[in-house]
Amino acid sequence: AFEDVCREFVREMQKKNELPFRYAKIGRWTGKTTVRDDSAASGLRIAETEINLLCVDRDAKKYLVGECKFKKHRSLIQNTLIR
Repeated sequence: AFEDVCREFVREMQKKNELPFRYAKIGRWTGKTTVRDDSAASGLRIAETEINLLCVDRDAKKYLVGECKFKKHRSLIQNTLIR
């Protein structure tokens, strides 16, 4: 799927030393998070969250977090991943 393409793109960026740090692990994450919700009584609610691309350095102090979206223009995809 397109998420695999994004992961491979980030792997290639690491090989070229184009990332802000060297990651030790790459993958994805799904779980529950607390989000703000003005319609909830407490102003917060629990929601399912999906992170398409997650890179973590060896010390687990630096993270690269990304969402993979397909666009028609390649330059838009590159700019999104690089930021």
